[in-house]
Amino acid sequence: MKEKVIYKKVINECRECPNCRITAMIDIDGAPSENEEYAVCAVDGEEIEQAIWRWEKIEIPTWCPLKD
Repeated sequence: MKEKVIYKKVINECRECPNCRITAMIDIDGAPSENEEYAVCAVDGEEIEQAIWRWEKIEIPTWCPLKD
């Protein structure tokens, strides 16, 4: 019989969330950008942030579906 496992983790920014999908921005020439990316929430499909640097912290938005 399979058991359900609940994993609890404190999330300080969207990059740490398993529902955050990060994709490279597309340059004018149609190629993926080397440094810029955008983030989308997999829970509701809403865009979190765009034109962010790869090393930049992504703040948790006020509308986050996982926020208490």
